[in-house]
Amino acid sequence: MSEQSAEGGVRRRPKDRKQQILAHARDLFVELGYHNVTMGAIASRVGIAPSALYRHFANKAVLLEAVIEDSFGDIAFPEGDASLELVLVDASALAVARPLGVLWSREARHLPEESQAALRDTLRQSAQGYVRLLQRDRPDLSAAHAELLAWGIQSVMASPSYRSVRISGSDHADALVRAGRAIAALPLDSGSGSGTGEGPAVGKTGLRPVSRRERLLLAANRLFAERGYHETSLDDIGAKADVTGPNLYGYFDNKAAVLKAVIERGTHSLWLDLEEALSRTEDPHEALVAVANAYVSRFAARPRLGRQLTGEPEIEQLAAGYQREYVAEWVALLQATRPELDRKTARLLIHIAMAVADDVIATRHLHTVAGFTAYLAAMIMAVLES
Repeated sequence: MSEQSAEGGVRRRPKDRKQQILAHARDLFVELGYHNVTMGAIASRVGIAPSALYRHFANKAVLLEAVIEDSFGDIAFPEGDASLELVLVDASALAVARPLGVLWSREARHLPEESQAALRDTLRQSAQGYVRLLQRDRPDLSAAHAELLAWGIQSVMASPSYRSVRISGSDHADALVRAGRAIAALPLDSGSGSGTGEGPAVGKTGLRPVSRRERLLLAANRLFAERGYHETSLDDIGAKADVTGPNLYGYFDNKAAVLKAVIERGTHSLWLDLEEALSRTEDPHEALVAVANAYVSRFAARPRLGRQLTGEPEIEQLAAGYQREYVAEWVALLQATRPELDRKTARLLIHIAMAVADDVIATRHLHTVAGFTAYLAAMIMAVLES
């Protein structure tokens, strides 16, 4: 069989053409986001004409579904006596080579509902694989605690998707293994979760502010996190906040202005928490623990915007500009606590820890674990100390 190349020539179609398309499409979806990728761009990356691409996939939605099905088909646990250490090594190598976390956290919402359900089932089965290994090695763990740690480990392996740190693949994989190992060994007992009571309330919105502007910001934060920026209109935000017509456009000229205000608000709240933590101690480790607890507490009861926007270049750049200095404060605290770490390694550990927090917080059924926020903060510290 032959096909037309992107340059207009005719050449024999390779036997692995479909796999090439899936690989390049996956990379583009992760890099740019579904809405910013066209079928033409995918064809160009593969080196074929768009007509050749359409012979394999009818449209971009069909291609995305095939990419996710192909990507997560590799997630499986060996049967028998495989050690947790071996599974962590294999999973870390796959995570660095094929960062997939952003596909399920951001792009899966574009799939049909039955495909989303199938993906959720795949992720649950993966988590259960970790649960089995954890309970085999640590028979003291309750089912709930084992599942919490399992999703933490799975989130470590998803972290390469969310933030970019320039580090060699082998060093990155080693860091993932150490972080996964540290979470697997984390003690979860009555002391770890003391004083926290139950996990944060799920599905409760509480009272709304009287201020229309505040209602708009709260509604935008929730809708951007749940649907994504491109799927949310300014009218959607106004309807959820019960602010419509001239009143809506009297506060914000467009959706981009709402996004900017939401990111500014979120970043300012993080800075307030950090400044409070720094003011209470002169010990860097104590301050780092306080900042980790504050980070978890702030986002545990409300949707986290940052992860859902990762990969949308214009938005990611805006958020990064506001949050770069905030992350630098974590880096400084971690290096003061662990002087042997260079800046790049410290930053990588912080990005892994934040990805774990965001991912586990987004896994809503885990919130029912008593002491959830304290345990999650302890998981963050385990990563930073790994």
